[in-house]
Amino acid sequence: MKGKIIPAISTTLVVVVLLLPGCSGETPTTPDTFPPLILLFSIDTLRADHLSCYGYHRPTTPFIDRFAERAVLFENAISQGAVTAPGHMSIFTSLMPVVHRVSNPHTFHESIFPLAETIPTWTELLQEHDWITHGLHGGGPVSAQFGFDRGFDSYRDDFFYAFHIDYYRPEREIAAIRDIIRSSRQEERPLFLFLHHYLCHDPYLKAPPDYNQAFLENPVPGLPLTRDDLKRREGGAIDEESFWDDFDLENQAHLDHLIALYDGNILYSDHIFQQVIDVLREEEVFEDSLIILTSDHGEEFYEHGGYRHWRLFVENLHVPLIIQFPDQEFAGKRVSRYVRTLDLLPTIFEYLEIPIQHLIQGESFLTLLTGRGTYDPLIMSEALDFYLPDEPEPRESIRIMADGYSFSNQLSNGNWRPGLEGQEEWLFNLDDDPREQVNLIDKEPEIAALMRTRAEEILEEHRILREYLELDPGEASAPGEDLRRQLQSLGYLQ
Repeated sequence: MKGKIIPAISTTLVVVVLLLPGCSGETPTTPDTFPPLILLFSIDTLRADHLSCYGYHRPTTPFIDRFAERAVLFENAISQGAVTAPGHMSIFTSLMPVVHRVSNPHTFHESIFPLAETIPTWTELLQEHDWITHGLHGGGPVSAQFGFDRGFDSYRDDFFYAFHIDYYRPEREIAAIRDIIRSSRQEERPLFLFLHHYLCHDPYLKAPPDYNQAFLENPVPGLPLTRDDLKRREGGAIDEESFWDDFDLENQAHLDHLIALYDGNILYSDHIFQQVIDVLREEEVFEDSLIILTSDHGEEFYEHGGYRHWRLFVENLHVPLIIQFPDQEFAGKRVSRYVRTLDLLPTIFEYLEIPIQHLIQGESFLTLLTGRGTYDPLIMSEALDFYLPDEPEPRESIRIMADGYSFSNQLSNGNWRPGLEGQEEWLFNLDDDPREQVNLIDKEPEIAALMRTRAEEILEEHRILREYLELDPGEASAPGEDLRRQLQSLGYLQ
């Protein structure tokens, strides 16, 4: 594993110098040399090890498997956040969560702080080079209120699951994608298209029954099979939280039932992805397009005593990353080196030969494909958590990977497995324990001390960088009625 456990002594100046991107001074690429389309498709809550092309035992992604054969599959991509808003904003800004400070709201703190106006986004940079930019997303923590609409010509929550239907149907979104592609071709301008949905997010009942229950070999009586099995709130709206009421995750049969439903929704997401690619083929832009398939975070299935996501463990941070380059350049490669989703922005912009002239924290991993240059970043992820109602600021936590170990300092309040409450330091030997099951924090005190010191120094570097850039978030606001309902359905608000 790359990265060394070494002490770091940093000042604001040193941090800035280390993070400055390379600027070649070359003349910007003209639009007629760009690919006609860049598609960034994020399937929310998709853990990499549940895709069959990543070695999963179930055939959850038959189409994505075929797509990966003509693309580059990154076997060890790590998200910089374990929840939706920070994970996605790190992709769009190439900044760490503690720097950009965009995070999911919480029942204790429902206010939304949008991205600071002084931070440029991926889409704003593309607009400067005459790109058309459109986003069709699932709402919730990627909504415009967080600042995700910056740089988009249109940004709509068309991909949000409608609560009143029994399962998700994509016809409207597929038609919209076709119209957007045709419009961009008429204008003879390159198109950036961001697609995002929550079909793999709990409750895992958003697919048609034949998909939803495709892997459910031994359903447990009394556990949900369809949305009709969920309770309803006052007024008749479905209570999404009731999905969890009867699950006992200490019971292996219950856990198997849960995971089978999740896998069925992955299978349906694979089908939706195929429909999108079919549109690209029919509109004759597929071969020349740059297509990125990834996720913001994974999902926990009781590996560390809990469920859903928010904690800085491997099951929540290891995400799929598959990139098709135009004309199948680099096709069939599998990259085993760890990469960060934070580094997508500089990688794609290096490929486009568009210089980045503002400060970012990411670095391009294109060298892993071309063999020119180096790529050796510290692999890290961060969290911003509120644990008490009266806390004025979130607690900042970090997970770092170095010398075959991972270390994190995220408090584990909210665990469901007895005995883990209050644990706040985690040390794992990834060579011996890649699923991070044996906490060595008390058994390897010297390694723990080095990793603890490095983690604290990095967090302080990121705070200094935030202050240096004067990255004050925008004015806090409460979610509107529609957004609050979306956040509630996703389990982020009560």
